[in-house]
Amino acid sequence: MKIKATKRQGRIFQLACQTSRKWLNGCMILFSNAFLKRSPENVFAAFLSFALIGLVITGRAQSLDQQLVTAAVQGNVTNVELLLKEGANPNYMQPFPGSYGWAGYSPLFGAIFPAHSVACVKVLLAAGADPFQVYKKNPWMFPFQAACQDGMTNKEILELLLEHTKQLPTDDDGRLMEYVFYPLIRRGEMQTVERLEKLGAHLGVISGGGKAAFMAAAEAGRYEEAEKWLNDYSDDYSHATNKVDVMWAVDRLGSDRFFDDDNLARIIKHAHQLGINFFEIQSPAPWSRSVVYRCPKTAEALGCPQEELAKIAPRSKEDLMLAASCNSDSLPVFTNLVQECLRDAPDRKAAASLWLFEILSQRFPLFSIQLDALKYLHSQGADVNYECKTNPEGLATPLEAAVLRGSLDVMQWLVEQGADVNRVNSENKMTALEFAVIWGRENIVNWLLANGTHIQEKRTGRPLLVTALRGLNPDSMFAILVKAGADPYLRNENKKSAMDILADRLDIMRLRKFDNKGVYHALVKEYTPPANSPFIGIWSNGKGEFQTASLILNDEGMSIIGTSIMPMGFFPWRTIDKNHAAIEIVQMPDRNRPTLQTTNEIHREELVVEWITQSNALQVVTKGGLAGELLKKQPGVPPKVEEIQNRTKH
Repeated sequence: MKIKATKRQGRIFQLACQTSRKWLNGCMILFSNAFLKRSPENVFAAFLSFALIGLVITGRAQSLDQQLVTAAVQGNVTNVELLLKEGANPNYMQPFPGSYGWAGYSPLFGAIFPAHSVACVKVLLAAGADPFQVYKKNPWMFPFQAACQDGMTNKEILELLLEHTKQLPTDDDGRLMEYVFYPLIRRGEMQTVERLEKLGAHLGVISGGGKAAFMAAAEAGRYEEAEKWLNDYSDDYSHATNKVDVMWAVDRLGSDRFFDDDNLARIIKHAHQLGINFFEIQSPAPWSRSVVYRCPKTAEALGCPQEELAKIAPRSKEDLMLAASCNSDSLPVFTNLVQECLRDAPDRKAAASLWLFEILSQRFPLFSIQLDALKYLHSQGADVNYECKTNPEGLATPLEAAVLRGSLDVMQWLVEQGADVNRVNSENKMTALEFAVIWGRENIVNWLLANGTHIQEKRTGRPLLVTALRGLNPDSMFAILVKAGADPYLRNENKKSAMDILADRLDIMRLRKFDNKGVYHALVKEYTPPANSPFIGIWSNGKGEFQTASLILNDEGMSIIGTSIMPMGFFPWRTIDKNHAAIEIVQMPDRNRPTLQTTNEIHREELVVEWITQSNALQVVTKGGLAGELLKKQPGVPPKVEEIQNRTKH
């Protein structure tokens, strides 16, 4: 019987493929439909998905509403419009976590974050999406909140949300104060705050998380404004039962506002007079951070005992100077403190050079480096090639510190002032390029190579490609460094080259690409199956829902194992004999920080499958969770690794 797919099945398949964030979603949608509904159209569509995508994977059927969330998260406005026309709900809330984050995503939330898509936001708002729709289990998850948070703000999106807001919901639980007004006030976006007030916002609220308008202003260092909030809402604050979290404001004192100790203490005392109490969300006492940061006035205002106050050592002028360097509105204070400190310094140039390095090596991710502060120190004699021998990160020069921060503008300025991009520091023989490679900073590596940086691995004794394999972004680093002339066969102090390490890891794909001398030709050949191998194919046990086991063996000698909706990654496979093949499951530890240390980092297991010639199926014979599973061959050609990797890109 000849089977034809219906137009609706074709449309659903098209949307499933186009809106999937991962390559597996399109197959997951239709393959599960095939085994749940058993209709000819669905079976055809499922096998069509294998033919087109070449992947076998199952899971729960994704509704139009779920597809709409996925399309919005990707910022795919075409599919958002198509799905809305098909009847998808613009106010659907996903009740389970997706590949992009938490449970509770709505299409509008996803269009704002992570997509930042103005076009999707416009379409969804026109379709009736609610900017204040809340997921009950995650009360902080609502679209307007996503538009107001630091790092997510898009003025055009925020304006669209304001235009579609006629009246604000009540704020009995302080949710709007916590997630909307607090970040807006802290950033000084008072015009937006005033517009929200006209829509019914009440700003005399203290949220359950301890957020209040006056403390947002204090955290930003706008103490006169904080006093105004206290005066304007004194009646509300005097009847509030929630305490105010003082932690973030005190953290600002600890990082770049040491000189504001008196001001924050004054605000806290005023709040106490209104009956407001304070706490620190991460500490047992509200004054504990003030003691650590050596801010005695604030600690006293928060109730610190006298015996503890007596132990607080006063801040030095150097401490205050470094803090002032992080804030643009504190630069006059900074320059005055620099002059005072230089008057007491025995060696003005050495002191200015150390301070320039220390400013760059401070790691406060919330605060940017003020280039004007660096320029002023340079005008006072600071050496841009100064070398520090005591930094715990192993950093030695200002340029290395700028690399670690990812500050291209600072790097450019340092090089313009004479910083040596090829300097090998005497402390650990590291270079700026090595720091960039091990931290996986692709843009920094490209910039350094374009601005005169040489490959100095023979001089340092550390092959750059070995460093890349132990870093955070090895794929990008490998491609860049090989092109720049890094030697894949240069050995380190342990007599290991990058090619040796790839062989240890059975990284056949990289060996095939970069082993130009053929040192590991025999190994690559072992994991390169003949074109007519019976093992090449797409295999599945055909079970629905979450009992699926699937296996893809391609002609590159690579496999993908999938159980339910969880693919386990790429693994090399080889032929044992005409009826048996072995899949080498090589596992590397997850690493959040790079390391130059040699570690026993590889764990290998072997999964053996047997080809059952009578039924043209594979059976797992290795003991374990998949033992005995019979995997039948499915239509379609197994995809190449590069093809799959391209599909997974956003």
